Amino acid sequence: MTTRKRTPQNRDWLLPAGILGITFLAFVNALHGGFVYDDRFQVVRNPTIQSLANLPRVFTQSVWQFLSAGSTEAIGLYYRPVFNSALILIHQAFGFRVVGWHLVSLALHLASTFLLFRLALRWELSPSVAGAAALFFGLHPIHSESVAWIAALPDPLALVNLLGAVLIYERVYHRPHGKRWMLVFSLALTLLAMLSKEVALIFPVWLLMREAMDRRAHQSLRAGAVAAVRRSAAFFAAAAFCLALRYHVLGFISRVEPHAIAIPQSHVLLTIPWVLVHYARLLVAPYPLAIVYDVEYVSSPADPRFWTSALVLLVFAAALGAWIRGSAVAVRSALWAVLFLLPVLNLKAFNQEESLLHDRYLYLPSVGFCLLVALMLDRVTSRSGARRRWVFGGATLLVAAAYFGLTLTQNRSWKSDLAMTGRALRVSPRNAFLHNYVGAWHFEHGQLPEAQDAYERAIRIRPAYFDAYSNLADVYHVRGQFTEAERLYVRAIGLGARYPNTYFNLGVVLISQNRLIESERALIEAVKLQPDFDKAHYNLGWIYAAQGKDRLAEQEYRRTLEVRPSYVEARLNLSALLRKEGRYDAALRELEIARSFAPDHPDVLRALDELRMQTNH
Repeated sequence: MTTRKRTPQNRDWLLPAGILGITFLAFVNALHGGFVYDDRFQVVRNPTIQSLANLPRVFTQSVWQFLSAGSTEAIGLYYRPVFNSALILIHQAFGFRVVGWHLVSLALHLASTFLLFRLALRWELSPSVAGAAALFFGLHPIHSESVAWIAALPDPLALVNLLGAVLIYERVYHRPHGKRWMLVFSLALTLLAMLSKEVALIFPVWLLMREAMDRRAHQSLRAGAVAAVRRSAAFFAAAAFCLALRYHVLGFISRVEPHAIAIPQSHVLLTIPWVLVHYARLLVAPYPLAIVYDVEYVSSPADPRFWTSALVLLVFAAALGAWIRGSAVAVRSALWAVLFLLPVLNLKAFNQEESLLHDRYLYLPSVGFCLLVALMLDRVTSRSGARRRWVFGGATLLVAAAYFGLTLTQNRSWKSDLAMTGRALRVSPRNAFLHNYVGAWHFEHGQLPEAQDAYERAIRIRPAYFDAYSNLADVYHVRGQFTEAERLYVRAIGLGARYPNTYFNLGVVLISQNRLIESERALIEAVKLQPDFDKAHYNLGWIYAAQGKDRLAEQEYRRTLEVRPSYVEARLNLSALLRKEGRYDAALRELEIARSFAPDHPDVLRALDELRMQTNH
């Protein structure tokens, strides 16, 4: 028997293959997770992803537009057409088989890990240092949220494209006889990244600074700056194109999150140092981790959260600046970590109730962090003499083993909604948002006592939490306790719950008490907030019909059917109204349309028979 001789080229693949294998094992238990949190909306209840024919549409709407498909205004703050396209393609491949969705996220993470290894080699780091950086990135527990949670797909999707873009860029400009035509592929990948997640828009700034910091020794400062601008100009043009597309679709570049409008900008500035310290802690000591954290705005410079955090950051920045001096790769890595963190410091873009920081916001910045950690280990162990290789390897394995265990543990958080919130509540037991979320889960599953208990806990923690008041009102509504439900809806609205559903539910409760005029006012507010709210228009039609206001009733029924043509009850009521006015042909036409949507609907068939008997059709 002959054996194949192992060549150096074969051995070159052993290290990355081992890194990818270990990373896969660290996340293999994430494959058993379910659809949790936003997955239940963006995947399970998202009609847009169920047809390939919708691929062009996702380039003309926001991420959350499916929640109100008839609305002419953008829903939410995000424009990510590549992410939405990925959802459609994954659904075509796997349907709602959740393991397939997890496999895609994990495959993208593995690809990013491999590309980071290749980038480190391209930057002339040794295979051992490049391998350590890739291993730390692959196993870091902070990535559990981005890999194990399906809705966080934009993170690995953006990063795999960015790292591919960097590798091609480096090959074009920082390799002898680089082929300039390949820059087209780098730009294409950059566009894909920017249209996957907004944070990728910072990439041209990193390229500009990377070139400015790396100017050749014989170049003047001016010549280096000109070269840096020239090389990054096409990428800035790509960012400008994405921003223009975003503005065309959404109608804005940036907008304050509605819950954050009242927050003074001074509070944002005072809070940023504390947030940065939290992010540093999550990178350096990633335990405990949670879906949300208790982070509230700092309102005064005298607050210890501000000045102690600011002091820590100053000391850390000085130490880091001194340490990376003289190492081009360390400078590039530090720039990557800092620049890709800057966009998430726009705190007013986030809802404080859901936390001002998240683990997933560190997915892209952690590339720089992991490179810096590998470089630091290399420098620290450089004095070990002949044992350097073993000391470096041992330190790397020690860090990797800790990360491996923590990642396996954290992945369990994404098994279900209750597992996710249970772990988060152990970290932040007095987080009102989490208790409200638990209540919503129990309510959705028909567990009203548990839902009521969770909502009341949220209100005890935050007495002005209008979401919890509105949700608690839903519990009383379902139970038929309309007086208490009305009181809670009114309380929620008074505290700021300007939600169409809250006004709608209040209107329905008032209808149940035969208070039609008050109900009309509530429903009108609902359709002002959401003009395509079909159920609100339908109930307004019913109220007007009950009051003998037939013209207004017909108008509301027709508005209902403009939004949802298949709304059978609205067609039945409209037909009855038309029949009452002697407009028999129009009434018959509405019933025929209703039957096309519901051929066996008993009320439709009965109404058809009655109308035909009356008109001898």
